[in-house]
Amino acid sequence: MKIYFTIETSVEVIDKITLISKYSEKIDDFFKGRLYSNDLEYLYIALYCMNPKFDPFFPPRKSKYTAETKRYIHKGVELEKRAKTFEYDLRLDFKVYSELEDVKQRLANDIINSLDNLLLTKKIKNLDLIQFKEDFQQIFKEIKWL
Repeated sequence: MKIYFTIETSVEVIDKITLISKYSEKIDDFFKGRLYSNDLEYLYIALYCMNPKFDPFFPPRKSKYTAETKRYIHKGVELEKRAKTFEYDLRLDFKVYSELEDVKQRLANDIINSLDNLLLTKKIKNLDLIQFKEDFQQIFKEIKWL
């Protein structure tokens, strides 16, 4: 299993949200070789925390599952979307994150709770969501976010 976090934030909270990037290697190592469904190999979670004044420019995106590898051209660049990939936006509460001094525990809990998004597609069969959430809790405990 491979987990990717993308980040879309306002400058007021960017340092708080990009903190997850410092732990990406440890998270990669933790989830390497783990399988929660034969239909899921890659998970992209877009962490979105924008000042509400920018909401009109960033409408919510639908979750998306890609069953088979797709190649396409975007802005003149050939790209590939891998098979067995699920992508979704995690829209974080800007007011809460801008007021919190330390967001680690809140962000960890928001990520764990957001994994229910995987249930939005019927294309991921036999998903062990309980174990997946428990493993996320474990890695967040290891990095001392929980």
